[in-house]
Amino acid sequence: MPGLPPFDRDLAGPASIEAPVSLRSFTTSSTRETLDLAASLGGILEGGESIALVGELGSGKTTFTKGLCRGLGVVDTRIVSSPTYVLEQIYVARLTVHHYDLYRLSSADEFLALGFEERIGAGRVVVIEWADRASSLLPPGRLIVEIRRPPGGGGDDARTIALSGTTPAWSRKLSCL
Repeated sequence: MPGLPPFDRDLAGPASIEAPVSLRSFTTSSTRETLDLAASLGGILEGGESIALVGELGSGKTTFTKGLCRGLGVVDTRIVSSPTYVLEQIYVARLTVHHYDLYRLSSADEFLALGFEERIGAGRVVVIEWADRASSLLPPGRLIVEIRRPPGGGGDDARTIALSGTTPAWSRKLSCL
């Protein structure tokens, strides 16, 4: 809903005062490179992770999720789509992926009512598009993935992707990328 004001813009959120322990930044020049970066990340996930995707409309959050799912073993990533209207998609792979989209929600309480907290745990990965809309509810230790078009262009498919983790575990994982 264009013009809808965000209901929670504080990425640190009261639930977590953590400063980033690890920060990696990448520039991709094509959709394929974005998918490959996300697939690499998916390949090193162990379960229990929460991935908070942040970026403007059309920045590539769902594309990143497709790549992440590919790296987790989803064979046909055409099934990966933005859950804007259904709010949650579930993909079964090496780890089960719970994919949320908060764009249409009007309050953080609506996200809480979806029961996402019950999805966090071993054998699962939680991916949240528009995560900045409910950051105060996100678990500590999440990975924030901020996707932007690079300043000065770089082509329609170019993206700057910043990955910031707040635990030593993320530092170890991100060093593998």
